[in-house]
Amino acid sequence: RQLAMLRVMTLNAHAGVNARGAYDLDRLAQAIASANPDIVGLQEMTRNHNVYQCQDQPRVLAARLQAITSRPWTSVYVNEWVTKHTQCVDSGRGDGVETEGLAFLAPEPIQSVDHVKLWNGRIGLSARLGSVPDLTFVVTHLAANTAGQADRTRQIAGLLPWVEARRGATILLGDFNTGPDAPELQPVLAAFHDAWADASARGAASGSGETHKRWRIDYVFDTPGRG
Repeated sequence: RQLAMLRVMTLNAHAGVNARGAYDLDRLAQAIASANPDIVGLQEMTRNHNVYQCQDQPRVLAARLQAITSRPWTSVYVNEWVTKHTQCVDSGRGDGVETEGLAFLAPEPIQSVDHVKLWNGRIGLSARLGSVPDLTFVVTHLAANTAGQADRTRQIAGLLPWVEARRGATILLGDFNTGPDAPELQPVLAAFHDAWADASARGAASGSGETHKRWRIDYVFDTPGRG
């Protein structure tokens, strides 16, 4: 498959909570299905969380996407945060302690899964698809808020060498919790193409250009010339 034909999606799922504050994985699955991605990287997914029906959210989403699209969706998940809360397993509705982390979902088998621990609890999660075996996908979720700038700087400093060590081209995506002009993001922009900026230059991007330039925190970066 040509890389230009790939449809890649990043989404901070907010644990499946919608804009009205209601837990609604069905709506999330419908949103993903409507975008029709070849792969989606998700942040703030949970497992064994009492507030969210003790569900294994990535697996539930994969099952619902399969029902919607009639395609065999698969998921992988690695936790970032691990708590001591055991309400789900104690009540027979879960299989372990409450966790939150990152996930990939795709309508085909996901391969070569790996992850790296970053500063202050964050991680990078990588995977490949059999249909594009020389392309690595990496999803991450960096520290939030202005006060997190020093954390993001350290997280990016740990993430980039690990990403650069991947064989072949890479697509790096996720919630970076900072705008494109932020100093901590410049090493990423030096190493990768910003897919939205490239699309905007071609007249193929939607949304307000000024808003996206100033307030974007979610990104898809690519290295189409590597490998």
